[in-house]
Amino acid sequence: MIRFNDFVPQLIKKGGFFSNNEYERIDHCLERMNNWIEDNQINVMNVESLLLPNYYADGHNRYSRSTDPVFSHKTGGDMSRSIHWIQCFRVWYASN
Repeated sequence: MIRFNDFVPQLIKKGGFFSNNEYERIDHCLERMNNWIEDNQINVMNVESLLLPNYYADGHNRYSRSTDPVFSHKTGGDMSRSIHWIQCFRVWYASN
């Protein structure tokens, strides 16, 4: 049977009125994925790096480095609406 498991950066600290949520760095997320594969002796078929819209972001994240998991893009004429993206990993594997 073919299955998959997604690895999404974990929320480290919830933001407040004047602060943004803080998420795990993407390289730490990758390390968690590798540990899961090794610890569970997973028969990996494929690994994908995904960029998904509005999946885990709360609308108040502002990141600038490529290792940061959440990206934002302003849309609309008044620039008041944002599309937020989350970078994650998907592991496709065979199970018994």
